[in-house]
Amino acid sequence: MNKTVILQFCLCFLCTFSALQISAQEYNSININKYFTPDIVRNSLDINLSLNDNFYNNKSAFDSTSVNFLNWNLTPAFVRYQNTRKCISTLSAGGRTNGDLQKSNQLNNDNFRKYFSTENSLYTNYSTYFFNKKQAFLLFKLNARYVGRYSNSIYATNTGETNNLIKNTSYELKPYVGIGKGRIETVTDARQAVYIIEELSKKGKIKQVLSDKQIFEFAQVISKVKNKRFLDARLRKIEEITTVDSFLLKNNYLTNQDAAYFTTLYDFWENGALYERSSGQSFEINISPNMTFEKTLNKTEILLHGNLESARAYNCDINLVYRFEKSTSLNWQHSFNASLGYVASGFLKEKENDQSNIEKTEGTQTDGILRLSYNLSFYPSTRTRMSLFANHYNKLSVYDHVTINDIAQAKINMNDMNLNTGLSVDYYFSQQLRLSAFTGTNYTFNNNDGDNKQFHIGLGASIIYSFF
Repeated sequence: MNKTVILQFCLCFLCTFSALQISAQEYNSININKYFTPDIVRNSLDINLSLNDNFYNNKSAFDSTSVNFLNWNLTPAFVRYQNTRKCISTLSAGGRTNGDLQKSNQLNNDNFRKYFSTENSLYTNYSTYFFNKKQAFLLFKLNARYVGRYSNSIYATNTGETNNLIKNTSYELKPYVGIGKGRIETVTDARQAVYIIEELSKKGKIKQVLSDKQIFEFAQVISKVKNKRFLDARLRKIEEITTVDSFLLKNNYLTNQDAAYFTTLYDFWENGALYERSSGQSFEINISPNMTFEKTLNKTEILLHGNLESARAYNCDINLVYRFEKSTSLNWQHSFNASLGYVASGFLKEKENDQSNIEKTEGTQTDGILRLSYNLSFYPSTRTRMSLFANHYNKLSVYDHVTINDIAQAKINMNDMNLNTGLSVDYYFSQQLRLSAFTGTNYTFNNNDGDNKQFHIGLGASIIYSFF
């Protein structure tokens, strides 16, 4: 009798477990690429901070050298994103400060070296795409950037001290206008909707298997409620959870509302949209008349001289751009970008030394630029992403009609190439705190001063905190 009861209980458990598994697996076939968002406005503010300090000591039979190397990087960024059927616009503003501080000492020879460098930048970017019903679009963009660089190197020996100072500032203003066809949709909310329904189904809280249409409607509710603005984060969370719960209850999808239901809903609301997912493709052609200004001070005190350089350039860019985004399944994402650009520039550079001698260089520069990038991402959980990536950059430059103090110079051809590949892993400890790590290879080639080739293998990590 006991054996019969136990057998029946086991069969009942297996049938229930199988039913739940089948119910959950039903959602693997959902195509989130078909989703499109309702009219939304989103804001974000991120701060990326990384800090590395290394100390090592080299000993030989003749001397001992101690070295301390400190590196930091701080990058704040604000983004405002608006998406409607007729228009997609993005406004971003931010900056960056990073630098290196290195000290080294040779004990026996009393040699001392100190190096400090920093780079600080500010930027603002604005773009707007206007769409018609056939997804043809007209685009306007404006990019502005300031970069300031400073470095100071001191090298002291028994015979003297060398101090080399470099200051550089540059400004860039780039407007764009263009046309194109196609549209990249954000499908993050659709993926979050599947996360929630799938997990609730595994726990037996959903009565039925929802159709693609029902998932789409649920995702639209998610997108709309995220669009509401609150000064109090607690009130915002209450409104969001209440709205999602009301939708599920109103449509009679739920079996019951117990603690397991609410904890699951809250967990996947907090963590189900940590990574942005996109879908679609687009092709565009744009043109950008733009200008750059740059000034550099380079001074070496031991030689008692220095020079001040200024440069300005007026450019015209023409770019062909193709973008492709697709989720091949709920947990895999393909991203591919390709662009081909042509840049025609007229430039003027002036260099003045301490004796007020001026070297004036002017001419024309034409560039052909190819950029290719591919990224394959895997999302094993709501908090984790692993990505394989490969990027290629190639620029062919021709300097022609160049004169230095009105003396004609020979035509120059240059080639710059960069290829990097690697693996990155991201993990969210919370909705605001993310750890990123990567490893990869980088190969560069240029013939600016003979054939120069460099190959690097590296790894790194950073911590990113989002305020909202």
